[in-house]
Amino acid sequence: MKKKLQERPKDLNKDIPGQATRLVYLCAYAAMGIALLSLIGWMTGMRILAGQWDNLIPMAPLSTLFFLLFGSALFSHIRWPVQRRSRLFVLAAMSVVSFFTLILLGQFIIGFDLGVEKALFFTNQLVDQIPIGRMSPVTAISFLLESTAFIILLIAPMRRKTLVIATLFVMSAIGINFIILVGYAYGAPLLYGGTNIPVALFTAITFVFIGFGQISLLLPGLPELWRWNRTTFRGMLLRAFLPFVLLFILLEGWVDAIFGSTMINMSVIHSLAALGAGVLAVVIIGWISERTGAAFEDAQAQINILARFPEENLNPVLRIARDGRLLYANPSSQRLLNSWKCRLPGDVLPKGQRRLIEASFTRGVIQREEISCGKIIYELVYTPIQGLDYLNVYGSDITKNKRVEIALRDSEAELQALFASMKDIVIVYNQEGRYLNIATTDSQLLIKPPEDLLGKTIHEVLPKEEADRWVRHIQTVLETQTTMPIEYSLEINHHKVWFNASVSPMQEDTVIWVARDITDRKLMEEETHFIGIHDSLTKLYNRTFFEEELSRLEKSRLFPVSIFMIDLDELKIINDTQGHAAGDELLQRTAKVLLESFRSEDMVARIGGDEFVIILPMTNEEAAHLALKRINHFLELNNKNNPNVLKISIGIATCDKQGSLLYTAKQADDRMYLDKRSKG
Repeated sequence: MKKKLQERPKDLNKDIPGQATRLVYLCAYAAMGIALLSLIGWMTGMRILAGQWDNLIPMAPLSTLFFLLFGSALFSHIRWPVQRRSRLFVLAAMSVVSFFTLILLGQFIIGFDLGVEKALFFTNQLVDQIPIGRMSPVTAISFLLESTAFIILLIAPMRRKTLVIATLFVMSAIGINFIILVGYAYGAPLLYGGTNIPVALFTAITFVFIGFGQISLLLPGLPELWRWNRTTFRGMLLRAFLPFVLLFILLEGWVDAIFGSTMINMSVIHSLAALGAGVLAVVIIGWISERTGAAFEDAQAQINILARFPEENLNPVLRIARDGRLLYANPSSQRLLNSWKCRLPGDVLPKGQRRLIEASFTRGVIQREEISCGKIIYELVYTPIQGLDYLNVYGSDITKNKRVEIALRDSEAELQALFASMKDIVIVYNQEGRYLNIATTDSQLLIKPPEDLLGKTIHEVLPKEEADRWVRHIQTVLETQTTMPIEYSLEINHHKVWFNASVSPMQEDTVIWVARDITDRKLMEEETHFIGIHDSLTKLYNRTFFEEELSRLEKSRLFPVSIFMIDLDELKIINDTQGHAAGDELLQRTAKVLLESFRSEDMVARIGGDEFVIILPMTNEEAAHLALKRINHFLELNNKNNPNVLKISIGIATCDKQGSLLYTAKQADDRMYLDKRSKG
């Protein structure tokens, strides 16, 4: 098993060091700020904002717009480096800049004005016979260089040769504009354009900002630049002294230009400047020493550890030539060499390793590789030696780490499989009942899709009464810090779904709600309960329910209560002559007649083989006899077109005030037998 790892990522911008990222933002803000001030100056007539004072010319309006595009492009590219819209915006902005600068350069070459700048802003004003508002050819060249570099960075971010070209373009633009700044500092017009169309001071400053921002973007692709930016001694020296030296050059010229024509002794001025430069140099050197002292001590300690003879190292240590020939290997490398079938100095390594070696030299960066040698797994670090045609390979045994990694991966797979097999819904609520997180393997068990629930409260999802109950339950769990069960039902996809949930506290203001679908269990329970209180043949209530209802009504205020006792006549004769199926049919017909004759709140029950009872709460004797008429009416209808005539005996009794209903039921039963005997 081999796995190749590279130190540098594919996305250039993702690996820009933190200091470089901050520098890009700073340069983008500075460029946009200067350009906005210049634009305001042109629009309001306050040309000082555009850089016009004394004999200085302002930044051209077209330059202002181009710098706004450049600053926006820098910001967009560093802020959203991989987003397609951002890259398209940067490419479009740089294409616009390149297109118009080519047109302007063409105008300068052929001597014909196409009126591009006049269409944007036209003025006849002159400063020392120099027209203002016009872009200098040097400015156009700088724009072309930096916009082309930006386009190269977008199109080919990982091609070293193109990045070198882009860097040269940017460095050329920075160099040109630094010379212009020197010209302004030393009062040398020839350096910033002479008397033709010079480059404005603000324009040169902005070009330098844009250039440094682009250099920072190019850092990861060029090791030569990238190493200068890291926290190395040479990097610190460069970043500390270069700005100081450049600033000193400009200030020296500015001092000469300002005080050269005055009565002040220039020797004194130069002495003070030299003294200030010396003090600043001492401060910078002290700062660098403080920053690097501890780092050097740590590095020396590491060097002492690594300086042991390679033979003493328990891990592989090898030296390999650029063409892939083995130059040296310590004794611990034997297992690795066996896997490569390379045993003696001068033997050539396999093709895959040779590619890694060449990549290390080409890119100037460390390459990593994981390789399995039997039961041992090594991580190899290919470290090129700068200036020499060989590299060192340092191996380390990572077998234990890989085993742990594999175990973790297997454990994660088991957990995922376990979770996939779960049918529970897991929801995290806060104390207000707001959905914070939802985990479910079956979204069909949710009242709404997860994305429609997250962020909402229970009151926004459930009816108020049910929502109030849930929130009270959550708050009780948080107050008591104990796990509490809750059972509830929800209407989901027009079906009633029952859940049993366990609610447990998580933090001070959140609970975890784990719910399981118990609909099948509830339906089974309901069916069992139905069977327990109903007659299986007629589906009427049975004697058990009748006795419970009689006891309940005795304690209620639903009086008067009337009771009907009914007996099916001649059932035994039908069973004996026609069979029990015919008898069962008579019982079912009787149940149908009784259900049609009474109200839904009346209780109709079969309490024996051929005995039926009806309890009518809130029914007096007169209303009971009206019910008797309904029975006779539906009985007559039922007997039509039926060969077996349905005959029943009826007894009625009414209890007007709260008392024993068992006695009333006995009265009705006695009257039923009287009715049966009266029929002979």
